[in-house]
Amino acid sequence: MFNTDLIGAGLQRLFSASGSLAPVVKMAVTYPMQQKFQDRLTLAMFALVIFTLMVMSVLTRSTSGSLVLDRDDGGYQIYGAVSVQNTGTNNAAVIAANPTLRQAVVASAASAS
Repeated sequence: MFNTDLIGAGLQRLFSASGSLAPVVKMAVTYPMQQKFQDRLTLAMFALVIFTLMVMSVLTRSTSGSLVLDRDDGGYQIYGAVSVQNTGTNNAAVIAANPTLRQAVVASAASAS
């Protein structure tokens, strides 16, 4: 800001009537004006952190939870989903161990051919 000296002088005149606030206002106004690079750097770092948080939240929201079943099911009453946590399971062994799943796979294979 180019007119900070005017704002500082106005604030000092305003609070000079109260004896206890005058030194506080003087330090609050003069220190940032003497340390301009430090204040700009602090503001830039704060803006960078806020920008990073906003980008992370937008990316997270755009990649997760975007499936709306009423809109995205294509008119069918069933949909498939993949769970990342179950990628290490042996599907053939799970199907062989469960008789209900075995019958469904056999019925599905018979109807497909």
